[in-house]
Amino acid sequence: MKLRELVGRLDDRLNPIVVKELRQAVQSKFVVAILLFFLAAQLLVAGIYLVLNSERRGLGSLDFQAGHELFSILHGVMLGTCMFFLPI
Repeated sequence: MKLRELVGRLDDRLNPIVVKELRQAVQSKFVVAILLFFLAAQLLVAGIYLVLNSERRGLGSLDFQAGHELFSILHGVMLGTCMFFLPI
């Protein structure tokens, strides 16, 4: 119940027009489709990276830079998605 009270208080303090626009945007099928596309793209990129990285280094080896490299790649995917789909 605490969360509902907090959301209710924040809802009262925000601009009603902004709240209405945000609610309409969240209920849009376009937003849901973009989020699912984004998730699928991230899963695909992470899977490809892990397969290629395991083939290159072997399954038993440790690579402490793999997380940094994967984060950079996923950050690039997110940047591309934001640059193409947010203006739409």
